[in-house]
Amino acid sequence: MKTELPNLPESQKSEIKLIAKEISKIKWVWKIILFWSFARWDYVIKDVTEEYNSKRVYESDYDILVIVKYYKKDYNIKINETIEKLRKEKNIQRSIDVIVESVFHVNKMLKENRYFFSDIVKEGILLYDNQKDLLAKAEILSLEEKRKIQKQDFKLWFEGWDEFLIWYKFFLKENLLNKSAFILHQTIESYITWYLLVKTWYRPKTHDLEKLYGFLIKNNSHFEKWFDLTDSDEKTKFELLRKAYVDARYSYDYKITKQELKFLEKKVVYLRNIIETLCKIEMGEEITKKTQK
Repeated sequence: MKTELPNLPESQKSEIKLIAKEISKIKWVWKIILFWSFARWDYVIKDVTEEYNSKRVYESDYDILVIVKYYKKDYNIKINETIEKLRKEKNIQRSIDVIVESVFHVNKMLKENRYFFSDIVKEGILLYDNQKDLLAKAEILSLEEKRKIQKQDFKLWFEGWDEFLIWYKFFLKENLLNKSAFILHQTIESYITWYLLVKTWYRPKTHDLEKLYGFLIKNNSHFEKWFDLTDSDEKTKFELLRKAYVDARYSYDYKITKQELKFLEKKVVYLRNIIETLCKIEMGEEITKKTQK
């Protein structure tokens, strides 16, 4: 693994060093690794394109893996608090995506040669290391062995999540709109995370659809077309879906209509079918045409 930052623009290099410095002050942090675009040097500082009389702005995130001895949910909260404080105090505008994993889990994934973690080690940059644990080396798996694991993941998880759509339709029929919205959120969260598991061998620990959508796009840019977030109406509906995880259950102010739910349902079913096809291609299965569910 590399230990030196590439020849990045000075402002980005300074921000990355500052982020690593602040996170490394947390006592239970063992290693900090920069990965994906800024580590590979294929980052985008800012790209603005004109499309249908509107502007689409894209810029690469700072993607960081934090390795700890034992994983606890509170660790994500502490990391996020540290990041948000840093963003406000130092006016860092670029998105910072941090993943927290235990050294045991990372090493298990490395031994199985799971792409997500093996690519991080191969392409990533070690920003901080307390020298307390070595990372494992990947074992060489045959294509047959890799696809066997992918098929196990797909069968165990993806196919079972179709039950969420059954529950969604039941709640919608009973006019329980907020419950319908929550279940729809759970449905799409599940499809995205299990696609990422089959594709990258990693399932993000987040319920935030905006972050999950970001993961999806990073793995396949064609997913950008799923929602047109430059369109105010589509963006509003996407926000309704994103907020449904918490607000649909706990906020008196959350309101959603049947018409909005039907629009989101079509988006979810559309993505579900694309994801199923892509997963089967990834697993080397033959694709046959079938009616959408």
